[in-house]
Amino acid sequence: MVGMQNDIVDVVANRPLTGGHFLLDLHAPRQAQATRPGQFAMVRLLDHSDVLLRRPMSIFDVKPRAVRGREAANGAPPEIIQLLYKIVGRGTRLMSLLKPGDQVELLAPLGHGFFEEEYLPVARAAHEVLHVAGGIGIAALLLPARQITKAGVRQRLFFGGRTSNDLVGTEGFESYVEGMTLATENGSKGHRGFVTAPLEEYLAARPKQKFLLMACGPWAMLRAT
Repeated sequence: MVGMQNDIVDVVANRPLTGGHFLLDLHAPRQAQATRPGQFAMVRLLDHSDVLLRRPMSIFDVKPRAVRGREAANGAPPEIIQLLYKIVGRGTRLMSLLKPGDQVELLAPLGHGFFEEEYLPVARAAHEVLHVAGGIGIAALLLPARQITKAGVRQRLFFGGRTSNDLVGTEGFESYVEGMTLATENGSKGHRGFVTAPLEEYLAARPKQKFLLMACGPWAMLRAT
């Protein structure tokens, strides 16, 4: 397995979601096959040399590349790195204009990430793994959820955002978790308030059970988790 690579890669898709979020698919075989859960990437837009997205962007998913509209064969190695991002400034606004066939410079994978040998033994010893995400933090949790499913451990997702438009990416978790608890600050979907409130209620109702919490989101959420 290779480590971090800096490659010029092709845009395969750049799909708009709700609330200014996008899913960007990049054809990056070397980086996709080197990625482990919890790592991130850096993107540079080639036509805008003054724009360097220095803010880390979590790698949401890695997957095989479909050929001519057909799904990849089972067991095919991953070739696509998928980034979940939100328009927050000039750089991400320019990213939202990328289309298939465009190219970007991709530095990935970066960061320590999650090692299976570190968290899978803890997950197996727990009654349930609880994934706790705030906003764009959901992007860091899909890959570990997939690995934990392979280990046969029960999982649940707690996901909060400011509004319902911020609750993106949940479809990817549907086959991995036994349930989802959603929360929005304005009450537009799920629990009204922070997602930490229903999380605390869930834990308090099961005082004798052991849980592994995997969390990613704003610092205020992490402190309260």
